[in-house]
Amino acid sequence: MKHTIQIISILSAAAMTLTACGKSDKNKDSNAAQADKWRIVSVYECADYDNNICFSTQENSRLDFVDMTTLEDSPVCDDPSCKHREGSDCTAYGKDNHPFIYNKRLYYLKSSDIITKDDGTYTTNTMMFCSDINGANEKQVAEIDGLSYNDYDRMAIVGSTAYLVMTNQPYDKDFKELEPSLELVSVALDSGKVNNIGEVTKGYSCGAWVYGLWDNKLIFRTSKAADDRPFMERLQDFADKNGLSESEAIEQYNDKAEYDYQYLSYDISSGKVEKNAMPEPSAISDNCYYNVKDDKPCYLDKSGKEQTIEGIDDGTNVTNIATINGYALIDSENSQYLFKESDKTTSKLTDTYDIAAIKGDQVIIRTGGTPAYEKKAVSELENSKCCLLYTSDAADEGLGV
Repeated sequence: MKHTIQIISILSAAAMTLTACGKSDKNKDSNAAQADKWRIVSVYECADYDNNICFSTQENSRLDFVDMTTLEDSPVCDDPSCKHREGSDCTAYGKDNHPFIYNKRLYYLKSSDIITKDDGTYTTNTMMFCSDINGANEKQVAEIDGLSYNDYDRMAIVGSTAYLVMTNQPYDKDFKELEPSLELVSVALDSGKVNNIGEVTKGYSCGAWVYGLWDNKLIFRTSKAADDRPFMERLQDFADKNGLSESEAIEQYNDKAEYDYQYLSYDISSGKVEKNAMPEPSAISDNCYYNVKDDKPCYLDKSGKEQTIEGIDDGTNVTNIATINGYALIDSENSQYLFKESDKTTSKLTDTYDIAAIKGDQVIIRTGGTPAYEKKAVSELENSKCCLLYTSDAADEGLGV
């Protein structure tokens, strides 16, 4: 039996003491220990370092675990006779929407079918479920009425609470989409209590991006179309004005559409949502609040001091920053860089990589082939390495470029 299955079985045995998802007196101490921890759950953040696994969604939405040591891939099912096929009783299916592990249980979301309301209009609900690590003994944790959650959205788990920016997409009696809104919601994982904190934006094509936690504030961005009309109306106008067919308009419109953005923070202590007073974020880790200033990557440290990341080629236009377990992956138009937070060094990488996880000095890279992952040492990816970031603190310690 594969090593990954052995890991799942061990975690499952530990979870057998739970009488319900996330509910056990024995876990109170571990809950308290987690109170100041946070993490992002999304299709992009697939690594669970505490359990040494990556989540991998295979064909037909089958959820697999990938052992980060061996890179062995195993469905979330420990039945040795199971063929792991869609439509069977295999427990690996139906768990691919934002899976994460909390208190030795596997949590995930599911969307309801379209629901007809009493007034004849329509809506959808989102349910949170949990199961044993091997997918068995599924239980519903919570139901979030009238709100949906997209695959690419980012959920923040802060201690024992999940925070989601969810979509309220109403439909009229003719099943026509009405103007949607976004609402900030919290779900207590231990009790299943849902708290709708409130609407954070409203408008067609609205969306959100959760960056993370900084100074006990959840930092997130919302967006909506500057032209607040249904997408198909805007698309048809664009096609008519430019003499395009519908297929041509679809190809070209998204690059030209304009959006309004706002950057917000939710203070977990006070329960208030306010305009974010910090610089416009690019990414957030436990120790660094990353932003781009004059096309150069920067960060604020825990003391609030701004630092510039050195080692980026002159004239480079930074397009994206992502945090990965103590590193920042910095993308530019032509190159990719890896900034190590512990020693403040920057490496230019030999190629552009789709990095799923970094553990120690090992990088796990998505390949898109079979197998779907490969592992390389950080040093194998580095083309060059910049010296320690020069700061006044470094100078005082006799360190410099």
